[in-house]
Amino acid sequence: MKIDVDNFRHWKKDEVTIEVMSALKDLRDQINEALTNADVVLGDNAAKAIPRLIGQREGLDLILEIQVEDLEDED
Repeated sequence: MKIDVDNFRHWKKDEVTIEVMSALKDLRDQINEALTNADVVLGDNAAKAIPRLIGQREGLDLILEIQVEDLEDED
């Protein structure tokens, strides 16, 4: 699906999009903090939680760094 560049730029500047992205950045920061202090924050659950948190952080990074080019199908 080809995404119109102007529509994408409009979406990125929309107030709701900005608020959602800000909330996702905050969540990513919380995940980074948990990973930095995994032994304290996660305790005995660290071994199970760390891979899940890393996956969540990677997913958030994909969303937060999205560019219109990422959404275009290759023909």
